[in-house]
Amino acid sequence: MKKLLLLLLLIPNLVIGEDTYKFEQFDLNGNLTQQGKVTALEKYINNYKFEVDVTGVNNGYEFTSSHKVYEGLNIWDIHDRRDSRGISIFSWNIDTKKYSVGFESTDIETLHKRHPYFKSQSWIFNTKVKKQENLTINDKTYETIYFHTHGERPSGPTGSGGCYFGQTGVIEVSSWYNRTTGKLIKQIFDKRHCKPEEHRLLTREILIIQ
Repeated sequence: MKKLLLLLLLIPNLVIGEDTYKFEQFDLNGNLTQQGKVTALEKYINNYKFEVDVTGVNNGYEFTSSHKVYEGLNIWDIHDRRDSRGISIFSWNIDTKKYSVGFESTDIETLHKRHPYFKSQSWIFNTKVKKQENLTINDKTYETIYFHTHGERPSGPTGSGGCYFGQTGVIEVSSWYNRTTGKLIKQIFDKRHCKPEEHRLLTREILIIQ
């Protein structure tokens, strides 16, 4: 009975997986504007607590938030509950049995309906599995599957979901996942201006497992 009671007390703090990622953000000139770490604690299957600690040139932030990670291909932000945006993510993990080199899809869901940019229903996305690749990070080599994702929305009135100058209108995302577990290993998430200024980078966010 004592062992059972002790187990019940420990369940709320149970963690079935934990990974730490280095985070960096760069501006259009390649200057480092933010850096820190993101710790992902898997509390239950596909339910995570994220501990984020980021410092910046102009601003930083530290918060803890919980997110349910949905299966499939999707875009969402790790964010403080008080904010509508944070660190953007394309698919935290994948089912590697479903994806092989050459796979391509436009069926990508944006999950956060309060996000100032990704809440727009006018986005058009495309993702493709380009190759398998070995990545070496901190002297450890990962066998990965590489996705490239492109997204854009039309320029125009924001009331109709269009992109206004200075907002995010085009994204390019490079994502590497562990070929065995489907876990995110590295991601580069570029946010660009609306067309026809899509060549101008707004921010580049990089997450790398440590």
